[in-house]
Amino acid sequence: MLICWDFEGDGNWDTGWSYEKVLFHQFSEPGEYWLTMEAQDEGGEKATTKTRILVSPYAVQTGYIQDRRDGKYYGTVKIGDQWWMSDNLDYRTNPKMDIPMLQKCYDEANGMCDLYGALYQGERSVGYTEAGKNVCPDEWRLPAKEDWLKLGEQVPATGRLESMLVGGSLGFNAHYTGSGSFAFMYHPIYPEVVIDTIYTFSGLYQEVKFLSLTTRAFFSEYQAQFYMGLIRNVDAVDLMWGNLNGYFYARCIKKD
Repeated sequence: MLICWDFEGDGNWDTGWSYEKVLFHQFSEPGEYWLTMEAQDEGGEKATTKTRILVSPYAVQTGYIQDRRDGKYYGTVKIGDQWWMSDNLDYRTNPKMDIPMLQKCYDEANGMCDLYGALYQGERSVGYTEAGKNVCPDEWRLPAKEDWLKLGEQVPATGRLESMLVGGSLGFNAHYTGSGSFAFMYHPIYPEVVIDTIYTFSGLYQEVKFLSLTTRAFFSEYQAQFYMGLIRNVDAVDLMWGNLNGYFYARCIKKD
């Protein structure tokens, strides 16, 4: 498969045909661009796809990493003295080898995981980490409550929500991708027997919730998992407790 690229979407191709499917380009000016890729197969048939790119005008320190386990790339950004991933994690564990129900894909038929990453179940993510495994790439880890609180100190007093969204001043680049939860359905005669698992996903295009590894005991399960959340049209960064059975998007933080 041959590939060529038009970085600005202006109809002028910036590269020739190549077999390289991964390419890095740095825009010199902030603004909106329609990154365009054209592919050509061995029979000469062509197809084109476009992706909207927002280049922030803010001066933030950024980079990228590659997850050696599956080859996926993630953007990174320095916020205060913390390095965060600026993309949602999308590492998919083997349910036969690892903890089942650890992560789910919301609307995978429409490529939501490929676009926005996977959802990770809170309590199972804690168990996976306590078992000595790391769902994040090498040298990175899932955040705890204290990490999110420290990030919150960098959020400006005004424009809090905007600073965290795509193109915002902090470079965190959040999307409104929602969250999820699950509940077991038990046998009507044998209440200890689980006969089904019901998954519920909500908040798409309206909010997003991000995972932490911090839980608390002796509270209702609906107030037992700490998370960071953003809600459309609410100028705030929510740092609060939520559903222990919740599925959250994940951002990894670099280890000290």
